[in-house]
Amino acid sequence: MKKQYFINANIIDPHNSINENGGMIIAEDGSIEAIGKKVNTNNIPSREKIIDLKGKYIFPGLVDMRVFAGEPGYEYKENFRTLSNAALAGGVTSVVTMPNTDPIIDNVSIVDFLKRRGRDKSKINIFPCASLTKNIEGTNISVRNFAIGKEDGERQMYYGLNNCGEASLYEGKEQRKEGEMVKVMSAKHLPRCDIMKIDTEGAEIEILEDYYVGKLPIVIPLIDYDKANNRPVWLQTEIAKKKAEKGEEITDELALGVISSYVKKMTKAVEEYQSLGERGEEMANQIQLEIDFLSDWLPEQLSEKDVAKLVDEVLADLGEVDISQMGRIIGAVMAKGDGIDGSIVSKLVREKIS
Repeated sequence: MKKQYFINANIIDPHNSINENGGMIIAEDGSIEAIGKKVNTNNIPSREKIIDLKGKYIFPGLVDMRVFAGEPGYEYKENFRTLSNAALAGGVTSVVTMPNTDPIIDNVSIVDFLKRRGRDKSKINIFPCASLTKNIEGTNISVRNFAIGKEDGERQMYYGLNNCGEASLYEGKEQRKEGEMVKVMSAKHLPRCDIMKIDTEGAEIEILEDYYVGKLPIVIPLIDYDKANNRPVWLQTEIAKKKAEKGEEITDELALGVISSYVKKMTKAVEEYQSLGERGEEMANQIQLEIDFLSDWLPEQLSEKDVAKLVDEVLADLGEVDISQMGRIIGAVMAKGDGIDGSIVSKLVREKIS
């Protein structure tokens, strides 16, 4: 193919922190020779044909994580060739295909076969997703007989009652049928991979936080949102845990407490990733986006100066106190209203009564 020149495009490339107007040169072998604002009519030979994109967008290929393909078994509907043509027309260069084919994708040999066929017949990247259980029946683990969790060990697996493929390490109203014992492997032992598909009802970041350091994935999960309850799914999960542990009623105060604790945890995580320099910058930015989103749910935080005034008021009301009454003082300050950071209260109280 001849070398191609594009100008006047909106170029978006999050991986390289590019968001600018510019152009792109595609070499004869199809590779990108140059891209960005440096590519314009001033540095392109006048004899060459230039394509003016007039503000259209150039961005990396998209990834579709849930594609129902016709191969194997339903090629009369669609095959990898027609799938790839349709995907490319929409800017999609990688797809994860679902396992409900004929035969069911439930073993390594079928996965390997489809990966090879995808390379031969498709113009895009094909990533077959295998069924967790044999024949999607929700009874026996198929591809790999282990689970990914926070710590290594062995746990009981529970399956759904309606054989729709639900499986969990936790017994719940949807998963009550006992299955086999499975080995649990910490995510820190996982090898580097290009694409990871994970759906753990909001616990993705908690499970994979050890995995990210040093092996930053291309696709990073953010927030799984539950529209029915108007809350992020992980928040629903944490609220359920609190209710089970302490028998607490589900209230707005409980939800806000869970969010506040999570934001504090993630803020520390941002600092840790930033300490890694460029290696951790992408992950730090991703987590910060989540923090910014969740912070909108929380009451506006009082400044340290305003918190100090509340501490002084409480100390004046209580009279003479000592360090043994620190918990009582902190509780009285926190009861003054919303938006009070407990760590700031603790620090100020300790300073004032020590």
